[in-house]
Amino acid sequence: MERNYKALNDLAFKLENGLLKLVESLERKQETDDWIDTLIIKESNVAYG
Repeated sequence: MERNYKALNDLAFKLENGLLKLVESLERKQETDDWIDTLIIKESNVAYG
């Protein structure tokens, strides 16, 4: 049981650190005007033949 707790705690720590790095990266992009404010990717039909 304690082993499961440690594994979950380690995963939570890894997830939290990853999210903090993501937020830091997004804030840096926003400050340098390298910011894309949409997740919609415009694709051309040429890619699909």
